[in-house]
Amino acid sequence: MAELWTVDRIRADGDWRHAFHEAEFGGFGGTGDEGPVGILAILEEVIAAVEGENDGDNWVALVKLTDGRYAKVFAGCDYTGWDCRASGNVEFYGTLDELLSPNTLTVQEVYRLGLDDRIWVDDTERTLARASREGDRVAAMALADKIQERCGK
Repeated sequence: MAELWTVDRIRADGDWRHAFHEAEFGGFGGTGDEGPVGILAILEEVIAAVEGENDGDNWVALVKLTDGRYAKVFAGCDYTGWDCRASGNVEFYGTLDELLSPNTLTVQEVYRLGLDDRIWVDDTERTLARASREGDRVAAMALADKIQERCGK
C-alpha cells in the first residue's frame, strides 16, 4: 500500500518539491525559500502518491488542483540527484475518472500507488495485470487490448 502523502507533506519534502519542479518546469529547482510555485502552489488534494528512488522508479503523484483540474505528476533523477540528470512531466485531466483511467496509468504505477482494486474491473484484468507486471509481454498486450475495448480507445 502506498504511503499517505498530504499536500503539506509534499510541499515540505525536498524530493517532492524537486519532482514537481522538474515535471512542470524542467531543470533543477523547487527547494528555495520562495515557497511552492506552479501547480505545487495550487494543490488541493493528494489522491495518491508514491516516492521514487534515484536511478530507479519515478516519484508519481495524482492530485487535484484548486482550479478543478486533476494532474498526474511524475519525475525521476539519476543516482547523483536532481541537479544532474532528471526528467519529468505533468499530465492534466478534467475529471477524476480520466485521471484514474487504465489508459492514464501504467501497470507498474497502478500497483505502486496501491490502486489495483480500483483500476482493474474484473478478474481477467487483474490476472493479466499481474502477469504483465511480472514481465509477460503477451499478457501486457492482451491487457492493453482489453482496456482499449473497455474504454473505447
